[in-house]
Amino acid sequence: MPIEELTDRIDKLLTKRGYSLEDGTLSQGVCIKLIRPRLHGDIHKLYRFEFAVYSSGGSTYFEIAHHLKD
Repeated sequence: MPIEELTDRIDKLLTKRGYSLEDGTLSQGVCIKLIRPRLHGDIHKLYRFEFAVYSSGGSTYFEIAHHLKD
C-alpha cells in the first residue's frame, strides 16, 4: 500500500477516535487525546503516542510508541 493511502486511512481512524496531531506530519508525528473524567474529582488523562509510516523493501510499515501521561 502506498504511504499516502495508509496515512489517509490512519488520519481518518485517529480523528474518528478523538485524537489530534500535536506535532509533525501524517507520516511521522505525535498524536494526543485528552480524556475528561466522568466524575468530578477524577484526574484528566492525556494519551500520547509517537508514530512513523515508512516504506522499505516494497512494504509499507506503521510503527507506534504509546505513552500515557496523567
